[in-house]
Amino acid sequence: MMKQILLLFLCSNISFILSFITTQSASIYYDNQKFPPYKIVLNTWDPSAVAYARFKTTLPTKGFDKLKIITNQNNRYSDEVLSYAAGYLEGYFTRNRILDHYRNIQEKTWGKLGKMPATIRSFFIENRQFILNMYNLNPQDNYWKLVYTIYMQYEGLVQAYNDSTELFKIDYVDFQTMNSMGDLLDLIYYKSPPNFDNMTYSDIINLIQRSSHCSALIKFSPETKELFFGHNTWFYYSSMTRIFKEYSFKFSNPLQKTTNIMFSSYAGAISSIDDFYITNRDLVVMETTNVFFNSELYKSNLTPRSILSWLRAMVSNFIASDSLEWVETYAKNNSGTYNNQYMVLDLKLIEIETGIIPNNSLWIIEQIPGKTVSEDVSSYLRQGYWASYNTPFFTEISKFSKIDIIIQKDKRLINTLSYESSARALMFKRDQQNITNYESFKTYMRYNNYQNDTLSQGNPSLAISSRNDLDESKETICLGALDAKVGSINNIKGVIRKKVSVIGSPTNINQKSFRWTDSSICMNEPRFGLAEVYNFDWFDYIMNNDDIE
Repeated sequence: MMKQILLLFLCSNISFILSFITTQSASIYYDNQKFPPYKIVLNTWDPSAVAYARFKTTLPTKGFDKLKIITNQNNRYSDEVLSYAAGYLEGYFTRNRILDHYRNIQEKTWGKLGKMPATIRSFFIENRQFILNMYNLNPQDNYWKLVYTIYMQYEGLVQAYNDSTELFKIDYVDFQTMNSMGDLLDLIYYKSPPNFDNMTYSDIINLIQRSSHCSALIKFSPETKELFFGHNTWFYYSSMTRIFKEYSFKFSNPLQKTTNIMFSSYAGAISSIDDFYITNRDLVVMETTNVFFNSELYKSNLTPRSILSWLRAMVSNFIASDSLEWVETYAKNNSGTYNNQYMVLDLKLIEIETGIIPNNSLWIIEQIPGKTVSEDVSSYLRQGYWASYNTPFFTEISKFSKIDIIIQKDKRLINTLSYESSARALMFKRDQQNITNYESFKTYMRYNNYQNDTLSQGNPSLAISSRNDLDESKETICLGALDAKVGSINNIKGVIRKKVSVIGSPTNINQKSFRWTDSSICMNEPRFGLAEVYNFDWFDYIMNNDDIE
């Protein structure tokens, strides 16, 4: 009993302990003649190892930890060994963050009992078996080889966490609460979708708050010879166990064209989930999540014989050398979960000095269960900007999502659901012309002036950077924009040390800094390992910077 009490005490204070740690390095070695075959050696940075990594614990001071993992570049090991080892290293380094994050979001995902329903558990088990079967049945298919390779990284992550903890084991299915956090927005309706037609206004607002996931903007400024892109993530504040990651993976698979990816992420996940990625092929990938009200499509098209969004996104990142290739890859094996608008920006094609944005510079793809639609929207960017704000661009997707029907039931929903007339659509249209430089773009991606902006109508959730915690109405949930990530073409295109700017806090521009105890909505939320007050500043993350400063 005394040992259990001591372990619980240590876990509840783990972030306090970690706050004294600066940077850790480790390498992982593989010998199939030994058991276990993988061995981690701390305080090493060994390029001859299967994989090596650095982990900087800056969550208490910056709102994000930082993690960089590199696999062996000399083709000495199979792709599966490389990927599993990378996942194992990440699971080892982030094991304490994983426990905090799981405890924070478990109840938010599964309710008071904190237990995954049997139907969803069976979905994940069947889905895992589907991936393994497709790999085994198609041994010469490089696509399925890559799907399997990346999935092995997830398996390594799960195994490392469980190997390094005695207190709280999490099996590979329950781990999906963290890894598939985006997919679960829709997967919770597997076998039992709601009757959207019978929802009250309050029900719909609650659904929108839980499902609306992000704001994004791409701004072209030919006068200043600049192109900016930015994204902020909307989700539960309890999910702020953030890690900014860089993977440098070299596989033997001929489909792989990308080796380096940097992205915002979470403990327990091997994708972004936000999503926000930059690759060494000068691709920028972002998304916002579309709201969806069609229960029939859930019934007919959610199947475990598919590939979940997080895995399709990572496969697309590693395969794609251009925007079209990314959306074509992502469209395969649609799971119907995490129904987003993805934006894929190919900075290689854009001639910023002459102001030329050719076709294929910006593709988007939107997904619903059973269907994807994609298009080259570079012409919109030539007119000045592209914005994304949780409602479909394509009429076909909007129709199948039944958004018009929901708006007709209550015209107040225009402020949130209308592609042309929602609050954020009108804000982006009004304000993008005033963005003149990098600093003003960073500031705008944190914009919330709900007290004075008539478009917000006094609602702090109707802004570029939501702050639901400032709304004390009964419909409100403790969530909002967790962060902002911003980049410039001049810091990415053709640059080896690509740079993005990141801030890990709900916005405090025009608003007070977020404090858990300031809000009756948030004060009792789970927040293991999280800061009490969020007033962090911007920091830069630089690709190919070994020091991950």
